[in-house]
Amino acid sequence: VVIELCNEILIDTLVLSNYELFSSTFRTVRAFVNSVYPETPEKPWRALATLAAANVRSPQVFVVDRAVTWARYVRLEFVDQYGSQYFCPLSNIRVYGTTMLEEYKRDAD
Repeated sequence: VVIELCNEILIDTLVLSNYELFSSTFRTVRAFVNSVYPETPEKPWRALATLAAANVRSPQVFVVDRAVTWARYVRLEFVDQYGSQYFCPLSNIRVYGTTMLEEYKRDAD
């Protein structure tokens, strides 16, 4: 799954959730970021984090240890899942971080 964000940000938190009752839930998710899409040899996808999710049907908050680069695009790879149902949906994705303008203002203060 590739998601385009509204602005380039330094990502500090990802929130993923699955609310579907009769489905499997994601267990391990790898997150990658890039400032361009599609990737180029000069700008490959950079690993952001490997997320270990719980087997719950509620929002799961994953705090990123360190932002690797300014990101406009987020790619999620679902490695494995809980359960044996055919479908393993992702109901909601939230990406939080700091925009360039917020970072410049903070540096100026």
